[in-house]
Amino acid sequence: MVTSFLAGEQTSWDLHLGSLAGAYRATPHEATGFSPNMMVTGREVRLQADIIYADPSSGGSTEMRNITTMQQA
Repeated sequence: MVTSFLAGEQTSWDLHLGSLAGAYRATPHEATGFSPNMMVTGREVRLQADIIYADPSSGGSTEMRNITTMQQA
C-alpha cells in the first residue's frame, strides 16, 4: 500500500505517512462495509476533497446551516 501510494518517491516516504493513514482510515473495508473512522468514532471525517468539491445543492456545511437556523429563529 505504501509503495503504490508513493509512486517512485522512495526517499521521502515518511513525509507522506499522515496522508496515507488518513486515506486508509477513510476507506470502507470489505469485511465490515465501514471505514475505520466510522467504526471508531461513529462518523466520517471530512476530507480536504470533500470540502473542495462539496455539492452546492447540499446547503453547505453543517456549521453554516446551524448559523442560518439560529439567525432565522
